[in-house]
Amino acid sequence: GGKGFEFISDKAEHVAPEGKVYIALQVVDDAVIASYETEPERLITGNAFAGVLLPAGDVTYGRFKKITLSSGKIKAYLGV
Repeated sequence: GGKGFEFISDKAEHVAPEGKVYIALQVVDDAVIASYETEPERLITGNAFAGVLLPAGDVTYGRFKKITLSSGKIKAYLGV
């Protein structure tokens, strides 16, 4: 998070600035992710991640290029 964070509390698509990605998603208020996009070499595998309730306090690490919530509030930490 040395590059700051973006506070997300709406249902709009949020795109990391050019040359950066969201490296951690910290849930502030129970959240559900509607959709996301990761870097091609950093895909999330296994069961579906979108549509799952993430409780307040949860932190998910990755390299997210885009994120859209269907509910809740998160801090999306920026990195390179």
